[in-house]
Amino acid sequence: MNTFIQKIVSSARELSSFAILPLISVAIGCLLFFTGQASVYESFVYPAMLVALAVYYILLCAFSTRVRNSVQAAGKTWWRYMNLLSLLIIAGWLITLYFKKGFTLGSAAPFNDINTFGLFLSGIMFIVIGNYLGKISKKFTTTIDLSSKSIRYNALMLASNKTADGAGLGYALIGFIAIVSVFFLPYRYAFMLLQGMIYSAFLVYSIVMYIVYRRELAKLQK
Repeated sequence: MNTFIQKIVSSARELSSFAILPLISVAIGCLLFFTGQASVYESFVYPAMLVALAVYYILLCAFSTRVRNSVQAAGKTWWRYMNLLSLLIIAGWLITLYFKKGFTLGSAAPFNDINTFGLFLSGIMFIVIGNYLGKISKKFTTTIDLSSKSIRYNALMLASNKTADGAGLGYALIGFIAIVSVFFLPYRYAFMLLQGMIYSAFLVYSIVMYIVYRRELAKLQK
């Protein structure tokens, strides 16, 4: 029991900088709720998501050596990525409440409607993910001891490493197009465009990933 608690405490200390934003969001939620500015759901749904994410990574790092090594290898890049995502989630949450109060951020799209502004924020999030995806993926794979894994697993890791930059570029491109679309297209068409790009990108990535995987597998089997 003591060992179990020690692992969790040790992991929590390592991830303490990542836990700050979730805790800040809880404090903001309490302030909104007790001042009557938002309902229980509105005050705590997003903080609950961030706290759950922080707890998830704390437990993973506590009981998975591979995950702990991966996070340590990614270093500051991983922290920047997770904290940026947390900030975007908090910003989206607070701006949503602002819109629900009947206010807007401007007179023109995407700042005059919560739906189009949500797409705008989604575009920013895709760009953030795309910017960090390749860097983090490559650092994660450096911590895996390929000599102790099967040939198929090694081929999969090598393929993932080689396609990481392309996947990151794809995410960033989707985000950029999504942001531009909300300025020129009605919300319905901008949303359909985003959905179409996501499904298309997933299909293209799956095909490219499979092709690279087969090539790497053939090399390892020689």
